[in-house]
Amino acid sequence: VGQQLRALYLLGQAYSRARRWDQAAGIYERAIALAPNAVQPRLSAATAWSAAGDPGRASGYLETSINANRAGNAAWMPQAALELAKARFPAQMMRPPDQRQPHWKSVLAAFKEAKDLGATDWRLALLAAEVAMVPGADEKLRTPAQRVEQAATLLKTAESLAPAEADLWRALVPAYERIGRSADAERALVELAKQTQDPAQVALAKAQLQGNRKQTAAAEHVLQDALEELPQEAQRPVRLALVQLQRQAQQLDAAQQELAALCRDNPGDPLLLRQMIELVLETDPGPSGDRWQAAGPWLDKLREADTGGQSVWKYFEANRMLDQAQCASDPSLAVAARLQAVVEGLLPTWP
Repeated sequence: VGQQLRALYLLGQAYSRARRWDQAAGIYERAIALAPNAVQPRLSAATAWSAAGDPGRASGYLETSINANRAGNAAWMPQAALELAKARFPAQMMRPPDQRQPHWKSVLAAFKEAKDLGATDWRLALLAAEVAMVPGADEKLRTPAQRVEQAATLLKTAESLAPAEADLWRALVPAYERIGRSADAERALVELAKQTQDPAQVALAKAQLQGNRKQTAAAEHVLQDALEELPQEAQRPVRLALVQLQRQAQQLDAAQQELAALCRDNPGDPLLLRQMIELVLETDPGPSGDRWQAAGPWLDKLREADTGGQSVWKYFEANRMLDQAQCASDPSLAVAARLQAVVEGLLPTWP
């Protein structure tokens, strides 16, 4: 078991370095099944699921690890508490503004625990800056100007904590742009180029910055140029960014073509298949008027790829049945309800 566990962990790390987060998370979950009491696979799975855009699942692994080790003084606890706060934050930001305030206690509690346990790295400062920008999260920051000033101060603090760390500068580019400090965002982009040897990260940061500024053509040009220079094994995050950019610009046909090519290059990848189904459902179905007809083959592929019981395909299948039900007594409604119950039971925060 020990040798198999090490092999899985090394494979998970390889997927993480390639930023194939969903596949990394799946590998770490296999490691958890082999060693249910081991902490590191749970922490790694949480990091991967958070990066893959599933903060709910990340929170579950982090909460389990933290609660099981509260009596100890493990060196990983501060970072785990920080990751928990980071995972809870986007879940709250997905809520409508008028529904966030009652739920901020869980975010702030994890944030406070991370500080109390001694977390001091730049990620804590970045999270504090994001929290500072949320109206009502800090009662002392009553005006937008006060919130921006506090957030800018915290981002400067982050800079001082790890001035040579590329991941920090990568995170600072959008962080400064979100608070309206465009000159600082440009400066962070320059620093990122100095601190990393990965041209894909610079291209992604620059394209994201231009996309946020509605400079879609310029952002697309940056990504296309990067794809011409990068080896095929390093292209996936850039191609995914291109798809996202095209979706934001409502270039849905172009996005579909690029994402379909990614699915062909990565058969059975559940994250890509899930995105493909969502994209097909966004696109004009054409003369048939049936958006599920076009999504059907991709849903079949997602069902085949569900070897880990993730049940994502059941979510889409339930929605298909609901859309196509002819009346309140349609038997498919009962099937859809059962599928939704399965999804809610296994993945309560998805999607």
